[in-house]
Amino acid sequence: MMSNRRLRTISSGLTGVVLLMISLSAAGQDRLDAGVLGNPDFWSPQQRQDIEGFVDRQIAAIADGDESQINQGRANLTDPTRTPGVSDRFMSQFSELVGGKLEALMAADDLKVRVNTMVVAMGLPHPAALDAIRQGLADESAGVRYPAARAIEGLLSSGQLSAAQTVEILEEIQQLIANEDDVYVVQPLLDAMLATPDNTGAVLEVLNQRIGRHIEQPEASFAPEASALQSVLSRLGTAQEPSPDEVEDLARVSARHLILAARQLADGEVPENGTASHVEIIRASSVALEFAYQNRGSRELQPRGVGRPITDQNWPAVVRIAENWVQVLKAEPFNFTDADLNVTSSAPQAAAE
Repeated sequence: MMSNRRLRTISSGLTGVVLLMISLSAAGQDRLDAGVLGNPDFWSPQQRQDIEGFVDRQIAAIADGDESQINQGRANLTDPTRTPGVSDRFMSQFSELVGGKLEALMAADDLKVRVNTMVVAMGLPHPAALDAIRQGLADESAGVRYPAARAIEGLLSSGQLSAAQTVEILEEIQQLIANEDDVYVVQPLLDAMLATPDNTGAVLEVLNQRIGRHIEQPEASFAPEASALQSVLSRLGTAQEPSPDEVEDLARVSARHLILAARQLADGEVPENGTASHVEIIRASSVALEFAYQNRGSRELQPRGVGRPITDQNWPAVVRIAENWVQVLKAEPFNFTDADLNVTSSAPQAAAE
């Protein structure tokens, strides 16, 4: 016959297992009441306790590592953002509460846990998640860095960061972009920089730095740079009085991209299935150069367009057009030097003062 102590030990163990199973299965059953979601007021102490319990159950589900539990926990945390009638006050309090609990999940060895943690941060932008996002941006997996980059983009776009935090995180992002090899991560990082309106000079600086990556990796996609260049052009083109320095920096960045992409195509360094982004950056750079030429009032003969040579895939002709643009930029009012426009070295050059 089993002793009472033995029975109590087994009973205690079974209770713990049952409670764990209830905690994990609760993620699939948990829902926040519509009245709570629509509440325009600050939470009462009891409401905060109940909502924190809900959040903790979802965090436990994500930490569990089981795919179905992770998916359910992530969905339960991000569903309020898609719920009609949810109040801004609720979302602000809820995002802060969730954001403060994400950093611990980023220590998980399980890649699925880290990826989904960043997806939650992406859906609930709040400064409370900033430390977790920073860990995501530094993760060894591009699968984690991508949603982390989208999360920091959303956070910068939301305007919730202080001026000091914004400056600090933009400097970090600029360094990350300069060293990032995965094109799918570079794009949201550039979008994050562009989310700050008074950041044009820094965006152009990092685009200049990215030239080195493309010198070393001719097959790398120019798609993120082309998109960022178009965004900068749109920003300067719609400004009432665009900064002359930024227009000239735009011209320099564009000329360097144009001549490098054209040479790589002409030299056969780009695989056939990778030419599209090279053509994209050539087109974007050409349009940006035409804008800078008109804006700064150059008296040099404007080089011809790249449209026809691109259609004919006449890459040597595009190289000649790019070289003509280099000559234009070496004259008044740009006065760039050969070193300023160099694309033969992977080390980024600083424009001459």
